[in-house]
Amino acid sequence: MREQGGDALFERVESLRATAILRREGDQSAAPELERLTAGLDAPQAAALVRAFSTYFQVVNLAERVHRIRRRREYQRAQSGPQPGGVEAELVRMREAGVNAAQAAALVARARFEPVFTAHPTEATRRTLLEKQQRIGRALIERLNPTLTPDEQKRLTGQLRAEITAAWQTDEHPDVRLTVADELEHVMFYLTDVIYSVAPAFIEGLHDAFQRVFGEPLPAACLPLKFASWVGGDMDRSRTQHAAAPPRHAVPKISALRRRAACRTLPWRIRRVRPLR
Repeated sequence: MREQGGDALFERVESLRATAILRREGDQSAAPELERLTAGLDAPQAAALVRAFSTYFQVVNLAERVHRIRRRREYQRAQSGPQPGGVEAELVRMREAGVNAAQAAALVARARFEPVFTAHPTEATRRTLLEKQQRIGRALIERLNPTLTPDEQKRLTGQLRAEITAAWQTDEHPDVRLTVADELEHVMFYLTDVIYSVAPAFIEGLHDAFQRVFGEPLPAACLPLKFASWVGGDMDRSRTQHAAAPPRHAVPKISALRRRAACRTLPWRIRRVRPLR
């Protein structure tokens, strides 16, 4: 932050952060101090302040997710039982409450977890920035490897610094008005680069946990994870979009995703994104 914005920006951010913490903890004098610190900022100063906090929270959120990965791995290595709050722990609670395998399977079959991709334009972050965040996350995970040498740790630290700096210098949203195609590009990033890797592992973990807890396989048809999208569904305010636009933009990328899915040997595939009704 000092390197990109200078000492004045760093001191302003630190003062605001510390004062905001005091306000959250109930300090009555903190709110007026926050107003004083933000009063009189011109547009460039305000933009730099927003950029600083945005970058800070993005990195902190990534670090928190990596911390959860580390804790889960520690549980799995220790083999001390299911991690509290996890799928297997809940299945164990069901078994201890007297639920048998058939009843549990019926419950899983009825369960439905349906993340919805929003079409709100402020959520359509640039793909380049999303890819930078991915690389930061992967570098943080790689740093968990206890066999890394000092030179490898130094290389990863330099990589993290470079990616965070590049993210700072990248505008989060383009200056031009976003289209349905931009919203679709945002959704396809998560489908092809994130969910395609995570969803099969989640379903496989659910089936493995059910087998361990109840001693019977979970029917292959039990797929509680589905997806929906609002992208392309809110076009009544745009005269340039029509019902045919989303499929035309989506066909090449969805076809590529299907080709990738066809190479997987898992019995569960990523199906099409079902539009909300």
